[in-house]
Amino acid sequence: MATFDLIVGVLYDRLLVSGQLTGGFETDDFIDTIENAEKASKNLIIDFANCNFISSIVIGLLLKKHISFGESNLKLVIIGLNSILESVFKMTKMNTILYIEPNLESAEKKFFAK
Repeated sequence: MATFDLIVGVLYDRLLVSGQLTGGFETDDFIDTIENAEKASKNLIIDFANCNFISSIVIGLLLKKHISFGESNLKLVIIGLNSILESVFKMTKMNTILYIEPNLESAEKKFFAK
């Protein structure tokens, strides 16, 4: 099971994910939060620092949302992957498609510096 906390900001919102995203009912809440940011024309940083599992369903959904954010001239950035999750993103080559940074400071500097 996963929990989510949304921190609303000026240049971007930050979604803190804790627990496991197994592709169950919690995935609907996760996607709803992402879609709400997109509808509000907000960039979004998803922080997985406290998440220890992401299902393949969620990875596919992240790719889909990455594309739709790009079509809206918005950024969807992923941060805080642990070594296991980072390996999954590398094995699936998602690290070459999605915006992934190690931490908030790096994401801010690369995507949201003025």
